[in-house]
Amino acid sequence: MLTGFSSPANQVKGSSEPNRSGKKNRLKSDQCIPDNIKSNTVPGVPLKGSNKIFRKQNSKTSFVVSSPEKERSPPIQQIQEIESSSSETTENITKLLKPKLERQPYKKDLIKKNSRDRDDIMVTCFAELPEEIQKKIKDLNLEEEKLLANWKKFIFVLRYITKKQYTCPDLEIPLKDRSPFVDPELQSRGIENIKTVEKQKDLKKQYKFILNNGKGGFGKVITAKVNKNKEKGKVKEIVAIKKLPVFTPDEDLNNICEVSCLVLLKHKNVVDFKIAYRLPHELWIVMEYMEGGTLNHAIRVHSFCESHIAYILQQIITGLDYIHSQGFAHRDLKSNNIMISIKGEIKIIDFGICAQVTNPRQQMIGTVYYMAPEVILRRPHNEKCDIWSFGIVVLELYLLSTPYGSSKILSLWKSVCGETIQVVQDERVKISPDSYSLAKSCLMYDPEERPSASDLRKLPYIANAGLDHSFFSCLKTIFISLTMHRSGF
Repeated sequence: MLTGFSSPANQVKGSSEPNRSGKKNRLKSDQCIPDNIKSNTVPGVPLKGSNKIFRKQNSKTSFVVSSPEKERSPPIQQIQEIESSSSETTENITKLLKPKLERQPYKKDLIKKNSRDRDDIMVTCFAELPEEIQKKIKDLNLEEEKLLANWKKFIFVLRYITKKQYTCPDLEIPLKDRSPFVDPELQSRGIENIKTVEKQKDLKKQYKFILNNGKGGFGKVITAKVNKNKEKGKVKEIVAIKKLPVFTPDEDLNNICEVSCLVLLKHKNVVDFKIAYRLPHELWIVMEYMEGGTLNHAIRVHSFCESHIAYILQQIITGLDYIHSQGFAHRDLKSNNIMISIKGEIKIIDFGICAQVTNPRQQMIGTVYYMAPEVILRRPHNEKCDIWSFGIVVLELYLLSTPYGSSKILSLWKSVCGETIQVVQDERVKISPDSYSLAKSCLMYDPEERPSASDLRKLPYIANAGLDHSFFSCLKTIFISLTMHRSGF
């Protein structure tokens, strides 16, 4: 019960006489409004735990019983932001507390939007670069003479690293290739394999989330169990679910293209697609689960012997050969997008930027340490950009990290100069002659000089590779390490 207060707050509703007895009359909560509540009360807003609405009419205070439908009281901190004036209405509060259905723009979206409005920054020599950039270049021991000799190439590296509109005389920046990754006919095949679901809870009945595997540039991947198999004694299927945001037409189209590629590409060295679901602002792609983890993780916890490396490369290039034979380029081949199962299967995943290359593409796209020179320089590219990425993976298996992985600037610079293979001499890498020859042929600056995937498969080093029993003991070590890593050890 609440005690009475001085006029006008202690005036009983329906009576014109104030309480003059001087005693603290015990009044019901619907007869008065205490000062401590009134200070946190806004006209037209229900009090917490009550279905009565406080209205301020001139100098009088009263309660009016609202509709029986329960209304939640908005947080006091938000209400206090609104001035307690008689002209304030519930509409203002509704606007303040209305949930934002549309997502906040990502930082990368803001960068792209702002970059269109920025003026070009003209730089003609090393001295005109910002001091911060000059310091980084000096720390990397890059020769100024070599920079000036390849100044236009360096400008592309600078634009990528800083996200600023650097340019130089006579430099032509090609327009971004905005054509869809796949043609309309293939898009329609992808759409046929996407089921529309209104509520996420409907899917959560079908899939039980087990583990969040991580978040990438385009979405996140979750391990889940399929609940629909209720037969006794039968193990429930485990799948990987890739959750992608869908807030713009471009995002929607890119997601459809990814599903379209997965629907078409069926091979033992390509991850198996199961089904896709479209929800409001989200797309779920359900795929097979590869319990062994990524090649990237395996490289960092285990050093493979020569025969195991040959087998891994054989499986990757076999998958690439199939993808290229279907008229596609993966364009994001890297150790993080190669999965290993405990059965020794090796499969290529993540077809988010995979594209048909019947006509050459002209986009700066992919992951920094694996991008081919023609991609960095925004020149027309085709499936040969995957061969360059494959060459990086070959070196990574020996280096246990990407070439020049300590610096993005250095990695991009070596790539555009066609000098990535120099890492073998720079870091004194112990590599077999066969693997060195393979990597060198893949890392040729001119894409026309690089061999095709089918040519690489015919090399004795690759063709004669096989799966032996010792490989499985390595996988057990890797799998235990992965399990401990996911458990926080």
